Amino acid sequence: MEMFFSFEDFQSDDVFYPTKHSLFKTWDKALFRELEIKLEVQEDNVKRTFLELERRTTTQYFRKVFTAQTRALNFARKWFPSYKFIMPEALADDWLSTMDWHKVHPTRDHSLHQALTATIVSKMLGNGDPAKGLMLREDESLLSRCAKLMVEGPKMSYLRAYLSDLDSDYQLHKEAYNFDWAVEAFYEAAMIAAQFHDMGYPWQFVNTLTRNLKKAQYDKVTRMLINDEEAYKEIYKRLLVYPLFGYNENDVKEGAEDKVKVAMSLFRDGLLGTHGLPGALGFMCLNDNTRAFGKSDNIEEATNRLILDWAAVAIMMHDMPGLYWGRNNDTGKPSTPVLRLDFETDPLSCLISIGDMLEEFERPLALFSKSSKNEGTVQERVEVDYDFACKRSQVKIENGKLLVNYYYKPQDDPKEWEKIKDRRTKEVWEYLNPTNGYVDLSSWGVIDAEGVALIDEGGYF
Repeated sequence: MEMFFSFEDFQSDDVFYPTKHSLFKTWDKALFRELEIKLEVQEDNVKRTFLELERRTTTQYFRKVFTAQTRALNFARKWFPSYKFIMPEALADDWLSTMDWHKVHPTRDHSLHQALTATIVSKMLGNGDPAKGLMLREDESLLSRCAKLMVEGPKMSYLRAYLSDLDSDYQLHKEAYNFDWAVEAFYEAAMIAAQFHDMGYPWQFVNTLTRNLKKAQYDKVTRMLINDEEAYKEIYKRLLVYPLFGYNENDVKEGAEDKVKVAMSLFRDGLLGTHGLPGALGFMCLNDNTRAFGKSDNIEEATNRLILDWAAVAIMMHDMPGLYWGRNNDTGKPSTPVLRLDFETDPLSCLISIGDMLEEFERPLALFSKSSKNEGTVQERVEVDYDFACKRSQVKIENGKLLVNYYYKPQDDPKEWEKIKDRRTKEVWEYLNPTNGYVDLSSWGVIDAEGVALIDEGGYF
């Protein structure tokens, strides 16, 4: 079993953005307008942001991002209308991250990356067709397995119980929650989470600044900007809190002091040290503030709310490997094993994490150079050439071994090439090694995993 991913997939007509369960009628236009006034949103914010981005980038790169964000906005109109409020800031922050020189990754983008991750997720799930996509066995696709787990998986009883709490008539309508329903609900949740999984970066920037202010003893400012106890109360008993309790339904509902203490500590660390948790909170709050659900729940509303809440979980969990392993950990063992993702327990978060890891291709690599000597005088001028290093990725399972390949253009600098290979090998090991990698895919029959960076000598593009 193997599958390749590239920008050509994004350009094809196969990618499917589902809206069957979006319940467009639950988007309250009055609430939306109130939020619009509160945030002082101007009608031309999005248009102006695109114009500013076009001024700062090459035509080729701008066209890619414009297409990607147009798709995101069109999708958001049904599932996440308030994305309109944060997209301009997200685009601006994204351009800065693309132009920054990071310690590990030369440059990173998120606007194009999120859309391409959604493309990967769509392809792995057969673009919504359970008979297609990534095959785990000859007679079972990835999407089929995920749907079966939702309906009858023993480790996913917490999700079914959560759904029952959302739908007061769950027992009467239980027959409606069958395989076909699960296929549709899972695919929609996966596409939402993939398309918006990195929306928390602007919040992470604010939190990083706040943490530095705290070091400078600006405690009052810190308390004003971030009140983690109040934020925790907002999500308590929501699905987002379940991973912090190891997905243990009883621990969540009983609220034992020692369990709550651990969950609060993880929540605090995630709020200050990741972009996933701030993104999940922003996603939940913006949706909560613009949707008006009925006083008594029903099947349609319960499905809608389950999809949105589960997408928020995946947005949070895709960025938890850092907390899972801990800082400066050279023991080879995770420091917070309770955060490990198990495919049988949360296939959605596993899929988004894998898709995020696979999407390395077409990410812009801004090359910086300085020119001098202009008619005999020295004139420093920074010139930027947008380019990308990785051309495609591949996932392959053979004889119990999971292999992830990344194909790169030939590299001029041998040292840089060694860094790329080391980074790819380390990341795949941290995510997928069967012993204690962040994502447990043992139910796939995986007994070994390896990540390799390869030079593509041509022939594909």
